[in-house]
Amino acid sequence: MQVTIQIVTGLLILLCVTDGCIKAKPLTVSVVSGVYVVKYSHGTETLELRNDGIFTQRYICPAQEQPIVNQGKWALDVVSEEVDLFDALIFDTGKNEPRNPPLKTRWLLKIIQGSGHIRISIDPDRALLFEKQ
Repeated sequence: MQVTIQIVTGLLILLCVTDGCIKAKPLTVSVVSGVYVVKYSHGTETLELRNDGIFTQRYICPAQEQPIVNQGKWALDVVSEEVDLFDALIFDTGKNEPRNPPLKTRWLLKIIQGSGHIRISIDPDRALLFEKQ
């Protein structure tokens, strides 16, 4: 009987490791909503995604006294696992340099879930991510 319990326990552990016992939460507005931060070499950007579909961006760099603040609307695409920011400002050139002035655009960002954390990818080539706080 003891051997059977050990075998069953071993099989359950094996299934958890290979199939993943801890499943990522389904993406919903309430799961994705929150405050995210990314640190560039030239400054720090904070992105707040509110439950009501409004986002706020704040960018601060050492050369400026006041942050640049921008607001717009956002939507969640659960099929493509993306956050869609309407009228977002892009503060980085893609070469780790400040974009001056920032570019106002629609911005689609991939959501990454893992280890109980949610991150939003800005640039997968540079592994640049908004980290949920």
